Amino acid sequence: MRLLIVDDEPHIVDWLHDLMRSEFPDMDVRKAYSGIQAREMLEKEKIELLISDIRMPKMTGLELMRLVREKWPSCHILFLTGYGEFDYVYTAIQQKGVRYLLKTEDDEVIVRAVREMAREAAEDNAPDGSVDADRRHGAVEAIRRGAPVDRAMLGILGLDGDAPVRLVFARSRGEDTSVLTKAAERILPGGAGRFAAVPLSEGEECWLIQHGAGESQMDMEACLSEALTAKGRGEAQLFLRSQPVPPAELSAAFRAWIRLCSGLPFGPGILSLDPSAQSGSRLDSQRRKTLIESMEFMLSRGENDRYLQSMDQLFSDLQRDERPDERQYTRIYIALMLQLISGAERASVSGGPSDGFSAPSFRSVDSFLRWPDAFSYLRDQARALLGGGIKREEDQTSLTDTLTEYIETHVSEPLSLTALAELIHYNPSYLSRIFKERMGINLNDYILQARMRKACVLLRESGDKIADVARKVGIRDARHFAKLFQRYVGVTPRAYREGKT
Repeated sequence: MRLLIVDDEPHIVDWLHDLMRSEFPDMDVRKAYSGIQAREMLEKEKIELLISDIRMPKMTGLELMRLVREKWPSCHILFLTGYGEFDYVYTAIQQKGVRYLLKTEDDEVIVRAVREMAREAAEDNAPDGSVDADRRHGAVEAIRRGAPVDRAMLGILGLDGDAPVRLVFARSRGEDTSVLTKAAERILPGGAGRFAAVPLSEGEECWLIQHGAGESQMDMEACLSEALTAKGRGEAQLFLRSQPVPPAELSAAFRAWIRLCSGLPFGPGILSLDPSAQSGSRLDSQRRKTLIESMEFMLSRGENDRYLQSMDQLFSDLQRDERPDERQYTRIYIALMLQLISGAERASVSGGPSDGFSAPSFRSVDSFLRWPDAFSYLRDQARALLGGGIKREEDQTSLTDTLTEYIETHVSEPLSLTALAELIHYNPSYLSRIFKERMGINLNDYILQARMRKACVLLRESGDKIADVARKVGIRDARHFAKLFQRYVGVTPRAYREGKT
């Protein structure tokens, strides 16, 4: 498989070239220092994988992508950029086989993305009988979106359109499920059994399995155990749905199963779950019901601050559940959504909130794959309704103060947008927008600057080796750290330590 790396900054190209060669010794890795040079290479040889900067002089990454699509339409593309503006890459990532990462991401994140691209490219080029890769990809995407499942769709995935389906949620601690999935695909079908995998996010998949003739639940668990051995025990977790799902009910059951399993803590091994079993105590359920009823009263009296605080309290309480209760959570979601819609109607009759108001848009529970996403959506809708479009000035200031303080004191740790959003219970896109508005800088750029500021202090005041300084500011690769440091400070870490600034 051939990978081409393109960037107008030579040190970025060289760094990525060395990284890819070390991580993928069997891959043919090429490099180009401009879009023009890459175009000449594309004319001469097939490229299966492309890593490119999205903003380059003379020929941008988007222009290069169009050339690649014309010459090698099955090529998978990863855009790396120092710009955090999502709007600029929105057009690109709508296309199949295109990803987007910031250059500030750790090496392991980039390597993981390339590994997943290589796996997908290999699957696209593999012979698959009468079903081509595009149709299979379309069927997988339809199931993931919650589209109705019919016999034809199951047939595209190699499943029997009339037979019940067993669901298995697979999660890998190393965030790479390829080894586990290949082992399961080889072991599980057995006899007349069938297997299909639906990727969810990095490190998570849902398997659709149909038993072979005469196979039992114990046979299934034994096969799953063997698949775990291939990945390495302690590195992966499998949740087996105890009851098979009729094809006609697969769409709703699939999404409910993902919501249930993704909310459970990681514990290596196999767990068979009954999706209808209740979790939590009757006291918890009654307490939450009482809180929701009191929130309705707060909303009717215009006690918006108390309402938002109670909503945050409720969601924090739900996060402590050892196992999400699908039916209880669904009732909570619908009750809160109806409260917001009623509140919007009352506001409209009385003249409505001031600038920025928009009525909540109703979304079904089944449009979310995970409960935190559903509740985050409710929180955003509530703030838009009760806060006039965005959080008030003092709340925004408190938010950015909390974030910057946390970042400055945790520069040695992974600090992704998603992780920070989960930490303070905010929607990632909302958090990113408010931070940029208040601070005048993208959150990812601020994180990198904080790492560089800390690195300057350590280089001047400690005797740590440069590799140790890199690790203490959250960058595992010393060479990558040195390049980032020189770009932001203007000199190498060694020169800075020696006072050559």
